[in-house]
Amino acid sequence: MFDVIKSLLKTNDHVVINFSDSSSREIKKIERYSKNLDILVGTDTANFLIYFSTDKIVTVIPDAHTTHINPLNI
Repeated sequence: MFDVIKSLLKTNDHVVINFSDSSSREIKKIERYSKNLDILVGTDTANFLIYFSTDKIVTVIPDAHTTHINPLNI
């Protein structure tokens, strides 16, 4: 899972990670915790460190870029 998230962050500003407890976080940076490789350390978009286990991840969603539509530019 770490490699998937790391790969997605190469082309996206952040990813949304949904966890098994129904919570979710927008992560912009990720690394492995040095004392336990099953634990990941993410930095969220508010610059808080989040420690989580890979087995708690349900889905990972790439950053969705919104499309700007100018209604006056016809």
